[in-house]
Amino acid sequence: MASTTRIMAACVGLMAGFVLSGMESVAAVTADFDLQVDKSGQITLTATHLSVAEVLDRMATRLDWVWHGSGLPRTPVSVVCRGETLAPVLACLLDGSGSCLIRHAPQAPARVTEVWLVAPAAVHPPPLSPAQRASRLAHWLEPYDLEPALRERRVSEGLQDPSPQVRVQAVYGLARYDPQRALAIGLADADSSVRLMAVENAGISPTDQSLLQNALADSDETVRTLAALKLDALPGSAAILAADR
Repeated sequence: MASTTRIMAACVGLMAGFVLSGMESVAAVTADFDLQVDKSGQITLTATHLSVAEVLDRMATRLDWVWHGSGLPRTPVSVVCRGETLAPVLACLLDGSGSCLIRHAPQAPARVTEVWLVAPAAVHPPPLSPAQRASRLAHWLEPYDLEPALRERRVSEGLQDPSPQVRVQAVYGLARYDPQRALAIGLADADSSVRLMAVENAGISPTDQSLLQNALADSDETVRTLAALKLDALPGSAAILAADR
């Protein structure tokens, strides 16, 4: 199995160094670590079959600093990294991405005392699926005493979501405190599942009744059927339907 080949990249704006790696068989892979600092201050890091955290632990012990990190990969790496400063070596270890912050001793600028690292996985988490976004919105809107401005913002974001699954949840959430607006907004949606949710949660106000009558002409048969059933259950439904005919 070929060991990972990496090109060192910027870490907090610095670029330097290069990476070397060789070929090794799976049977020959054993954990190994070596860190050299020559008289000019150039650092050479060699690590084989160690996780990034393990490499950082050994570097911190050898160079007498502490580190903090998040989102670091857990899979073993095999790298040879060189740099005139610590920053490009750490960039190499993070596969040329992520970010780091290095603190030096106030009285000894060349001496590193603390290191923070954030890998791309922590900076850019994978996007949520429509089902996950809908579930999150439902959780956000669950408290009945939610602050109105916050509730309105979350509902508005849900109504603008590209996924009908999320917009369905948003219409349901809006209907809990403003069924008339939920019906009007939901019936204007291009997706029938959103319109269906709006009809399902319709109120009994004259405006709701008027909107339900409009829904009797919806392009989706299920929406039309549910709208007729909702109207039929309203007080004075016979007169409403007769007028509509």
